[in-house]
Amino acid sequence: MNNSLTKTRSLLLLIAFFYNAYVICIAPAHANSGISSQESFWYQQSVPLLGNNKKAINDAMQQALKNVFTKITGKEDVCYLASIKSAIKYPTDYIKNHSFTKGYYLNEESQFLLVNFDKVAIQNKLKESGVDTIWDEFSPSVLVIVCLVDKDKQYILQKNDDLAKEITQEASALGVKTIYPIMDMHDFQDINIHDIKAVITDSLKPTINRYGNPLVLTGFIEKSSYDTYHGRLSFIDEQAKYSLRMPLRESICRVTESISQLLVSNLLPQYSKSLSAEKSVFNIKITNISAGKNIKEIKNYFISSKILADAYLEEIKNNEVVFRASTDSSIASLKLLFSRDYQFNEMFKFSSENTTENIEDNSINLIFIKNN
Repeated sequence: MNNSLTKTRSLLLLIAFFYNAYVICIAPAHANSGISSQESFWYQQSVPLLGNNKKAINDAMQQALKNVFTKITGKEDVCYLASIKSAIKYPTDYIKNHSFTKGYYLNEESQFLLVNFDKVAIQNKLKESGVDTIWDEFSPSVLVIVCLVDKDKQYILQKNDDLAKEITQEASALGVKTIYPIMDMHDFQDINIHDIKAVITDSLKPTINRYGNPLVLTGFIEKSSYDTYHGRLSFIDEQAKYSLRMPLRESICRVTESISQLLVSNLLPQYSKSLSAEKSVFNIKITNISAGKNIKEIKNYFISSKILADAYLEEIKNNEVVFRASTDSSIASLKLLFSRDYQFNEMFKFSSENTTENIEDNSINLIFIKNN
């Protein structure tokens, strides 16, 4: 074998050995374990890895830590505080584990660093820094009913549309969750696109009742030439309505930034909480929901039953909904209380006959049976 080729292969093997040894040393053994689905929203970050050396990994960890501090406080300037700025220099002090994954960055497949942060360490640092409020971890999602006007087309945004993804990403970066209408037969009947464009919010009552979500972002965004946008949006809750006018020639970045700021400024005062507050937060997943079932009825049950501290609509799929709830009890105790409630038994059954099962990852899985 050619001597230079042998040397080259040996050098490559040596580089690979040291790189793998480095990854093994800095990555805990169970990189994807020990974090609940709720914690993953707040304390997990996926950031592009711009290189495979030690500096690139450390830079990605620092960016991920900045993202977490920003998200759980809803404040973009939190990372300018001296103590937070100092903490970001040593990201491994706040990391549970990390791993490497694939994703798309600037429309190209890239390597990403997936980081799970230590919730207690993050919260302690915020306390030390005098930042004593964060988003309530069971804060409700915002129902986005927005019309996009693009040349001769106009339609209600759905979660897989490019603009919806941009809005979701920007809002999520500041700790705001978003959901979108599924636009089935009922939504097409109830949602009047002309009223949405005119920001006539009274016509949304049937849709708000159906989804059981009183927090709504609505209005229109019109795409102009040269990929600029303008429009008018309103955020409404049960008490008030807050408007946002977007002037001509806004970039997509400015549009999504304006939307996230509108949501944050109106949600944060109501849904922030002290770091010392303690609640058990979990998912309630309900299947067998048909298009005609009234989601608000289900939500009203959870609230009126007084078994839960609160419940908010988290996600809607074809025949499935997920609520985010909180309680002062354990999940096992909660399931026992539900099983003894006659109204619960008229509406649901557990996905397993044994009510002590399916308590993994802080979740309760139910099947909707009313009127079946």
